Amino acid sequence: MEEENKGYIIHKVQAGYNYVVYRSENNGRIFHKIGIEQKLPDGQKMRAYLSVRFKDGVDIPDKTRIKIKKGIENFYFSKNDSRHYNPIFYIQILEFENLDITAQEYTDAVINNDVDDLGF
Repeated sequence: MEEENKGYIIHKVQAGYNYVVYRSENNGRIFHKIGIEQKLPDGQKMRAYLSVRFKDGVDIPDKTRIKIKKGIENFYFSKNDSRHYNPIFYIQILEFENLDITAQEYTDAVINNDVDDLGF
């Protein structure tokens, strides 16, 4: 059995842990994000979202549960005006396991030898 790789990708995001992917669409472009939580000393929970990207051709439905197997922190520059560029950070998910896949989808993928498309 393959040993599961665990470790921080960035603060609050670890390989080997489960996350919910939220999907949105804006001007024909698809965006994904994951939710993270932090518990404050007074017991209150704060929630934030981090942008994530997948390999080309991977489209994850809204509110899909995944286990991140491998990912890296990355960024691009957003241009505000002709002189100012802001770095936009995101997580590039390289490998993941879809925890919401149905048994029929898995069976069909195995029969058609398309297991790679499932993220396994």
